[in-house]
Amino acid sequence: MRRICTVVLALGLLLGTAAPAQAEIIGIGRATGSGDFASAIAQGDVDEPRALFVRVKSTPSQGIFVSWIVTCTRGNDIRLTDGDYDTTTPDYRQIRIPFRRTPDDCDVTAGGFLDEGGRVTVILYARV
Repeated sequence: MRRICTVVLALGLLLGTAAPAQAEIIGIGRATGSGDFASAIAQGDVDEPRALFVRVKSTPSQGIFVSWIVTCTRGNDIRLTDGDYDTTTPDYRQIRIPFRRTPDDCDVTAGGFLDEGGRVTVILYARV
């Protein structure tokens, strides 16, 4: 078994192949709120994100309105995107980055607004 591993490693070195770098998903912001028609607004910033995501959850599970805005820079260019949607908790989805290529930096704000009373959590993630 050790001989097979050594041969595979040697072949990889000879061919100059290496495992591709894995993208990492990190949390960049979080907020919670509770009460009648509870809301939570999370904010975060991240350098060179490849993708951005928002997750909303509540207790009890119910309808929620989610609104978000992303402001990014790339060189001297500044762009923003925003959007909103209605869904049922829990929900996890990707939100748009305003550049086709990876931006230098992005600031993200997202809010979740419950249809009824309860506890709501909004979490922001980025793939870097």
